[in-house]
Order: sequence, then C-alpha cells, then structure tokens
Amino acid sequence: MPYKDPQAKAANDRAYYIANKERIRARSAEYRKSHLAEERKANAAWRNANRERSNEIKANWKKAHPDKVNAREKMLRDNLSDDYIRRKMAQHTTMKRRDIPQTLVDAHRELLRLKRELRNEKL
Repeated sequence: MPYKDPQAKAANDRAYYIANKERIRARSAEYRKSHLAEERKANAAWRNANRERSNEIKANWKKAHPDKVNAREKMLRDNLSDDYIRRKMAQHTTMKRRDIPQTLVDAHRELLRLKRELRNEKL
C-alpha cells in the first residue's frame, strides 16, 4: 500500500536502509562493477552537460586534497605517463591534448628520458 505521507515513507526508507546497509551497499557495488562502462558513459555525459559544476567540484576537491594531487602529479611525472607528456606538449602549442598523436607522445617520452639521463650524468 503506498504511503500517503511522504515523511512517513522517507522515515521508513531510512530505517530500512540502516537495518540493511551492508546488503544494500554490496548489491550496489556488484551492480556498479558489472555495469562499469555504462556508469562511466553516464558520468562523462553528466560532466559534459554540467561543465561548470564539474570543474567547480574538481577544483574544490583539489583544494581540499593538495597532498593527493601532488602525489599523483609526482607519479605521472616520474613515470612519464601519456597524460603528463600530452599536457606538457600542449602547453607550447595550440593543439588540444587529445589531438596529439601517440607516436609523437612516444617520441617525446624518449626525448625526456634521454634528457634525464644526461642531467643525471652531469651531476
């Protein structure tokens, strides 16, 4: 029987969730795991539709977690990841990161490795 009072329904839903929290979370995690591609596509669509809000959320997170941001940047820099190299290359051109071909990224990665080797040899 449907609830006539929305507050009573909300209270009942909260009580049910509290009583069955582990089971509900496990079921949700399993669903998300099996529908990962769909969830990523939906998240990307939301980010594209709400670009300003998405950027605001990212900026707030970066302000709140500077240590995690720095650790990730260090990892990308140390490993010469594609993202790091594309970002560095795009800084000096009018191209977008996604428009830089993979072969050019690989060549630039090798150049950076050689420059690092030379710098370490001089020390």
